[in-house]
Order: sequence, then structure tokens, then C-alpha cells
Amino acid sequence: MTPDEQRYVLDILNYQFGEDVASAFSKFIPHVEVRRSPSTWRMRSFRLNGRLLMVLRAQDNMFSLTPLAGEIISRSLPSPRLRLIVMDDVSQFILEGGDVFCKHVIDLDPTLRAGDEAIAVSKDGKPLAVGRMNLSGEEVRSYKRGVALFVRRGFKE
Repeated sequence: MTPDEQRYVLDILNYQFGEDVASAFSKFIPHVEVRRSPSTWRMRSFRLNGRLLMVLRAQDNMFSLTPLAGEIISRSLPSPRLRLIVMDDVSQFILEGGDVFCKHVIDLDPTLRAGDEAIAVSKDGKPLAVGRMNLSGEEVRSYKRGVALFVRRGFKE
């Protein structure tokens, strides 16, 4: 990856998640292996030590997180930033890839919006899954029904 491409990736991370996440990823970016689209040669996925780190979506040029990226974010940001904290009795279900429902959320980052990438964690801060928010943080707090986070991948998979 060229220095310009590294800056491009960090700029997207900064825009999508904030400066603190971009700085957390900055030490990993030089060591990342890039997979490109065979037809357009655009960057599509990023691997760190053979593990999928994140995917650059073609439709909106934003990142989809993977469990590895969720671990990095969880270690580098204070709770509840970019997180939904869930009840312990549903932790196993979410670890296996089940969606997070509003009634199971104990606390969350109030700045999350529908469509944002987020991390589901247990009460003790253990990452459980990564996915896309279905509702905003305010809606999750006020609703007792419905899916708060569509889980893309649980950490157990």
C-alpha cells in the first residue's frame, strides 16, 4: 500500500469512526495486506497477519468491521464508545452470531446512528460481535422491541 493509500484509509477511518479510532489503526496500517477488486483494482479488503481486519464497501466507501477490528477498537476506546453493552444471559447467543435486541441492551454509545458499525460487548467489556446498527442510540434506549444491532459476525465463529 502506498503512503497515499495509507492516508486515504486513515481518512476514511477518521470520518467514519473518529480520530481516536484512526490513530489506533495507524500503527497497523503499514503492515496490512490489501486485496483489490480484480475488475477495478480498487481496495476492497484488508488483512492483518492473515486475518480479515475490515472490508471497504463499494456502495458507500465505508468500512465494515470484523471481529479483529472490533478487538482493536475495544482495547483502544473507553466504554461505551461504539459499543452496545448487553445482558449476560444473551451473551452466548450473540457470540454465535445472533442479533442484538433492544430489550437486551443495558447501555450504549448515545451517538450511534442507524447504519453505523458497532460492537456488542458483555457487561465486563468482552467483545461479543460486530454489526450494523438498525436504530439510533436514542431509539434503542426508548424501544423495548426490535433489533438494535444486525450482527455480521460473532466472535465465536
